[in-house]
Amino acid sequence: MNKTIYSKLFDKEVTLSVYHDQRQNNEDVSIRIDESINAFLRIDTSNLQVIKSEIWKHYNTCMVNIGYGCVPDELIKEHGNTKANQIHFGCFDEECTYKKAKLTEVYFHDFESETSYCSVFFEIPWEDEHGFAVHFKDSEIYSFT
Repeated sequence: MNKTIYSKLFDKEVTLSVYHDQRQNNEDVSIRIDESINAFLRIDTSNLQVIKSEIWKHYNTCMVNIGYGCVPDELIKEHGNTKANQIHFGCFDEECTYKKAKLTEVYFHDFESETSYCSVFFEIPWEDEHGFAVHFKDSEIYSFT
């Protein structure tokens, strides 16, 4: 099931994706899905600053550790790998990296638990193979990947 809903955390419409085992009791799953969506909607907006900071950290880790084939050799020779990467992607602060991170979906899972789980996925240009995800448990951030 996919649907769109307004998120005050991100101040925009987001796509919700819900996947569950079809063998589960549909009434129980429906209740847990509603609880999970409500938990997502209750996430405090102060978490946005934490998310921005973590995306910025991720960006900086990538800038130091990845050799991008698309960055011109001349730029690397002139500035070194890290600075050349930053110039290529054009981000020098966390607001820029957050703006370039494209929120693609909010994924809900684990409906057999009394705990509400969801993950927010971003496409990011500096790590397009894996992207970036924020994982929530009962409206609180519990990890980043």
